[in-house]
Amino acid sequence: MSEFWLYLQIGFRHVLDITNPEHILFLIALSASYSFKEWKPLLALVGLFTIGHTVFSLLSAFGFMQIRASLHALLIPNIILVVAFNSLFTAGKTAKGNALTGIGFIALSYGIIHGLGFLDMMKSLTSVGATDRVLPLLEIGLGIGLGQMAIVFGILLAGYAVQNFARFSQRDWALSTSALVIGAILSTILRNNMHFI
Repeated sequence: MSEFWLYLQIGFRHVLDITNPEHILFLIALSASYSFKEWKPLLALVGLFTIGHTVFSLLSAFGFMQIRASLHALLIPNIILVVAFNSLFTAGKTAKGNALTGIGFIALSYGIIHGLGFLDMMKSLTSVGATDRVLPLLEIGLGIGLGQMAIVFGILLAGYAVQNFARFSQRDWALSTSALVIGAILSTILRNNMHFI
């Protein structure tokens, strides 16, 4: 049971790591145009990310699929930008589509790419035999899922507070948070001399 909590915490802390805020920025961008009453499609989007991340981190752990670090570093910020621009353009619209359309595919793709680049988490499993990595990786995946839900809940709560107490409209909230994410990602890209796809 102690190992379960250890791996769960590894996944949870990975998502909440502010020194490497790509998860947080992705979830802010993903959640920006949603409200509490629209939690079901948002939960489905987060679920698609988690499924993609867990399945492809397992494939990566067993050596079936790998991604070059340079390609991983290029794709991650660009996908976050796409999600942020999507939230920017769907701000205030009630029909955002469901998780099985474009943004769902993007959330799944982000999970896949992030899962393939999950090598830093593998370091904690180096002493574990190859066949014994499945359960720890699933436990880390559960921790990641719980961490994501905590962030999404926090973003929805912040949006609710701003809209009800500061009298922002949902559209203004989505525009401002999306713009914040776009600015943060562009700053990261320029600082690291990365390129756009």
